[in-house]
Amino acid sequence: MVSVLAGLDRARFEPLLCCIDGLGDFADDVHALGIEPVVLGRASRRDVRGIGRLARLVRRERVDVVHGWLFLANVFARLGGKLGGAPVVVVGEGGAVTTMDSRKARTNARVERLLAPLADAAVANSEAVAAALRRAGAPGRELVVIHNGVAIPPPLAAHRRAELRASIGAADGDRVVGMVGRLDADFKDHETLLRAAARLRDEHPRLRVALVGDGAARSRLEALAAELGLHDRVTFAGYRADARELLGAFELSVLLSYSEGFSNVVLESMAWGLPLVATDIPPNREATGDTAVLVPVGDVEGTAGAVSHLLGDAEAARTLGARARDRAAARFSPEAQAQATAALYERLLAAKRRG
Repeated sequence: MVSVLAGLDRARFEPLLCCIDGLGDFADDVHALGIEPVVLGRASRRDVRGIGRLARLVRRERVDVVHGWLFLANVFARLGGKLGGAPVVVVGEGGAVTTMDSRKARTNARVERLLAPLADAAVANSEAVAAALRRAGAPGRELVVIHNGVAIPPPLAAHRRAELRASIGAADGDRVVGMVGRLDADFKDHETLLRAAARLRDEHPRLRVALVGDGAARSRLEALAAELGLHDRVTFAGYRADARELLGAFELSVLLSYSEGFSNVVLESMAWGLPLVATDIPPNREATGDTAVLVPVGDVEGTAGAVSHLLGDAEAARTLGARARDRAAARFSPEAQAQATAALYERLLAAKRRG
């Protein structure tokens, strides 16, 4: 969302950002774009008065396009946008699977089917997400795929790289294998990475695993690391606001997921030119093409073998990373994401004017 806001042509669009509960971790990024977000506010999870506030804002500001991002915001966008008289309402989804709670999933699906006709278009960030929306039977009047965008960062300065590595306990000569992602056992498979690292202990004595992120699975994963004898090889870095930059200090990026929409961590790893090991699921295949080593879900041996190969063959790792960076630059730029989104807005508005 922030990427699209940054890329919209201000000669054609005047963005207005609404948040339901609060500004969150990207507040500074949004303020840097010269945008002052509007917080609709909720007294509780069941408080939907913000829909009325959004409708009044849309009407007062004569908003042309209301674009929701993810489930709850999509509910607000559809209802508030239509009540406020916005000509175009767009919704966005970023996960093929968004909850493992079957009851919540059924409720969400019913809401989606009920409200689907209120959206002029639905944007999926991958073909896998688009397929999930089709299966749910609620894509809206039009379904388009617009991939997430990622900027190619400049190389880290040597001193900054050293600072970042020291912050995760990496000494000179350590080989850092990092996984960035929330510690959520329903969606992320940190356990397989830890078990793979245990098998590489003797083969790669300078191996250091950095788990960046936090979540409910942390205590269980810390216990597993201790059980596997990895207490001195694994850093639980917790939530890091600089996670995107920290990726650039790794030798190797790993993302073992059960489900993804279109992983920003995969794209950011590619943008850094990092060799990547990821699970062989459709969104990861769609993102990486032939620029990563993909392993079956839950495959400890396969993960250990892939990590060992890339740590042991510097030329193969460099080649893979360079191909990944080229692919990210060519296919997943923020400019392409913003331009495709703007083109969708203008096409839908033009169709309404003709109608």
